[in-house]
Amino acid sequence: DQTFLARGGSPSWSPDSKHIAFHASASGTGQPINNTVGAATDDSDIFVANVDDLLENGTPPRNLTNDPAYVDDDPDWSRDGKSIVYTSHDVDDRPANLDYTTAEVFVRAADGTGTPIRLTDNAEEERAPDWSHQGDRISYMCRADSPRFEICVMAADGSNQRQLTDNEVADLTPAWSPTDDRIFFHRPTGTPARNQLWWVTVDGATEQILVPPN
Repeated sequence: DQTFLARGGSPSWSPDSKHIAFHASASGTGQPINNTVGAATDDSDIFVANVDDLLENGTPPRNLTNDPAYVDDDPDWSRDGKSIVYTSHDVDDRPANLDYTTAEVFVRAADGTGTPIRLTDNAEEERAPDWSHQGDRISYMCRADSPRFEICVMAADGSNQRQLTDNEVADLTPAWSPTDDRIFFHRPTGTPARNQLWWVTVDGATEQILVPPN
């Protein structure tokens, strides 16, 4: 029973289930920045759609970020519904190795008021921010002086940034457990390597595979 809503990627439901945030081409004709599945376009912005208004009245999604100097993607709602965290990188940052060193984590009001607040500020790539259920922390993918992504966590205001994992393989797409005591992610495991589900405690002390490969 699928229903088409809008062209875009990385959708995230608002806590009240009335809106969806996602990234999409601002012009509708932007080209993907790389060949990965669901990649942002070269004019990607964060959009917010009221699902009922879109389906019943054709009300178009609202462009939340609307800045041609940056490529915006990976949105996630705060648990109180007031803010959206996302990643953004310079539109001219187009590395051959897909390491976008200007990609940082930002947050801004879900209604578009005010200005974006930058939470990370370094020469390394951050991706896929995910807000904890209590709303006090954000997990994300970080390069952390490594060519591979690791799982990191920070306070919701960007303070106390910490790396939780440290591996020779990529750790990707973090998601909080309902009680916020663990962060789930996927990691290539086995021979040949296939992505498997893992979890790590929020202090980084313990990590474990969820279902070992056959």
